[in-house]
Amino acid sequence: MSTVETLFHQLDEESDEKEGVAYLEHLLTRLEQLNDAEKIGTKEERRKAVQLALIKGMKQSTQSHHQMTPDALGMLMSYFVEKWTEQKKELVIADLAVGTSNLLLTVMNHLQHKIMQGYGVEIDDLLLRIGAAASDLIEQPITYYCQDSLRPLYIDPVDVIVSDLPVGYYPDDENGLNYRLMPAEGHAYAHHLFIEQTLNYLKEDGVAVLLVPNHLFSSEQSDLLYPFFKKEGTISALFQLPATLFKDANQGKSVLVIEKKKQKKEVLLATVPDLSDANAMARFFAKVHESTKRL
Repeated sequence: MSTVETLFHQLDEESDEKEGVAYLEHLLTRLEQLNDAEKIGTKEERRKAVQLALIKGMKQSTQSHHQMTPDALGMLMSYFVEKWTEQKKELVIADLAVGTSNLLLTVMNHLQHKIMQGYGVEIDDLLLRIGAAASDLIEQPITYYCQDSLRPLYIDPVDVIVSDLPVGYYPDDENGLNYRLMPAEGHAYAHHLFIEQTLNYLKEDGVAVLLVPNHLFSSEQSDLLYPFFKKEGTISALFQLPATLFKDANQGKSVLVIEKKKQKKEVLLATVPDLSDANAMARFFAKVHESTKRL
């Protein structure tokens, strides 16, 4: 039995008698118990074991926000963070929609040689507590804040922000009025406000790597985005993900790379090939590498 399988069975022990949210609550208890024991395996083996347990629990959960960024996308986003921060020796990173921290932990494990500190913000107390216990098990330095991410945050501007943005309407119209991307009528899109908040908490030379809906620039409120980016940040790249990653084509997503510094540059537009096609992925990575060298 591999280390990942051993750790997964330790996490799943007794938890498998539960379902949905109850499973996740019991998983939290198991994580806390393992944190009091001697740790085994590498950081990445521990993360993968936690991920397997979370996938099992979230498949049973009926709550729509109990979802996790797929591992393949986490590794792809890690690559983009690495390419856009090659000139930096040390990084402070944050996820403003951290959930159970799988995406943030994936990136931190991938770039552990240069990431000094992580921050996670999440409004769901259970998900946040699972993320905190997971980061303790994996031994990554992440400080967590349980709050509405669209309120003023308790963190200073950071070098990198990664997030799988929540998609839909933001219900707090009063707080939405604090944002330039709040429409004149109706509710604002939460993912729009998250983009604005992301730029609020990036350093002047910072970069954001965000998972966004494919319809970001064609939705009914997209006309607000163009003047906003013209003043507040630079879109450096937009990578459309393969449709095979999503059950419903309408739920397709892209990776948006934004740099805080304002300068005119060519936007790198590309479609990510099927992740299982090694040759196509090699050509894709070569194209990104050559493009980022010219940035």
